[in-house]
Amino acid sequence: MIQGPDFVWLHLPKCAGTSLEAALREIWRGDPAYRFDAKDFRKVIWHDNIDARRRRDPGFELGGRRVIANFRRLPHWLLSRVHFEAQRPPHHIVTREMFLRGDLFERTGTLNRADDYALSYNMPPVDCWIRSENLVEDAAKAFGLDPEILRAKRKQVSALHYIKSLDFWFTKRELADLYAASPHWAELELRIYGSLLV
Repeated sequence: MIQGPDFVWLHLPKCAGTSLEAALREIWRGDPAYRFDAKDFRKVIWHDNIDARRRRDPGFELGGRRVIANFRRLPHWLLSRVHFEAQRPPHHIVTREMFLRGDLFERTGTLNRADDYALSYNMPPVDCWIRSENLVEDAAKAFGLDPEILRAKRKQVSALHYIKSLDFWFTKRELADLYAASPHWAELELRIYGSLLV
């Protein structure tokens, strides 16, 4: 999470947030108006949504600030998320059936759903979504930054290695069923992108 004078940015996992957060740290380095969560891997708090942050810090208030978050198309997000968990210890791997429903494992082994992420990060509603595929332009607009400065500061964070072609993983029917199983995500994606990948 990043807190600024007029915004709170939420780090929805696997939506290019680490790359954006690193660039914004560079741009706002030393400016006390911007607060970044500490990078402590024993206590990961930077993926808090608004409700989780309020539970963690009862003094936290939006106070009229805009809520900003990154977003990504559902099948691309799901592929990234399940491969991330498969590649890090303890290497939780979903079944094909789970994957096609939008189910995923958390690091703890608990089961979660893509649609739960869409719902929980959009409560209260996000005011401004940054599409990961259009990261520099959308983020520059959201934060009032020069896109060239943001582009220069942005570094590609280590990418996961897996086949990214959707037709390797999904038939057209399976994609349609994935969106049907994730109505909150589908609604957001349709609003943010103007279309779904079906």
